[in-house]
Amino acid sequence: MAKSCMPSQECIRGSVTFGPVKTVLMTECCSSDLCNENNAPASKAKPNGKECFSCDVPGDCSGTLNCEGDEDHCFKASVTVENNATIKGCISRSVCGNEIFPSSVAISCCEGNYCNGADGAGVSLLLLSDVLCRRNLFFSN
Repeated sequence: MAKSCMPSQECIRGSVTFGPVKTVLMTECCSSDLCNENNAPASKAKPNGKECFSCDVPGDCSGTLNCEGDEDHCFKASVTVENNATIKGCISRSVCGNEIFPSSVAISCCEGNYCNGADGAGVSLLLLSDVLCRRNLFFSN
């Protein structure tokens, strides 16, 4: 879990799941000093019928995920840190349409089951977690 200050346009609620990692973005916006002292509650999302491809291990993006809660889209992201890598999974529409990702992450979202394709080289799940943490978002597993 991370707490910080952020621009109001980044105050969103949604989740991203890629492989065995689920990142829940739960922001509570406030404007007074030290107003972010409480922890976010644990996610209680249930499978919603949406299914997407994921990259479970580097180089293999043929894994599948059952999306949960408000994850109503699939996504494919290219991450450029030291080299190009691909991440795939489930994502909430509110996260897709928001510019919360750093410039090193190019993300595209789609609506149909498995619309994010099975091809592509996977990336370390720790790499994306590191990239997102550097953006100082709120996380809850």
